[in-house]
Amino acid sequence: MRKSSFQRIFEPFALDVRFCGYVGTLDLHGSPFIHERGLRGFAAAGLDRMQDVLDHWMFLFYKGGFPESRLNANVAFVGQRTS
Repeated sequence: MRKSSFQRIFEPFALDVRFCGYVGTLDLHGSPFIHERGLRGFAAAGLDRMQDVLDHWMFLFYKGGFPESRLNANVAFVGQRTS
C-alpha cells in the first residue's frame, strides 16, 4: 500500500500526523507450511531461516532499528488529536 493512500484513511479524524511510513523489513512468511513434507515444506523452512538471518543482520547493523522499506507490507500511522 502507498503511504499517501494509507494516510488519507485518517483525514476525516482531524489528526496531526506524527508518523506515517513503512516499518520493519521484508517478511518472507514461510511458517504456515514449515511442517509439510515435500518441496513446499522445504522451501518454507528455507524462507524461515533466511528471515532469521535478515532479522539478525538488521538488528546488528541498524542497532535495533529498521529502515523504511517498500518491500514490507507493514505501514504504520501515528496521529495526535487536535483540539
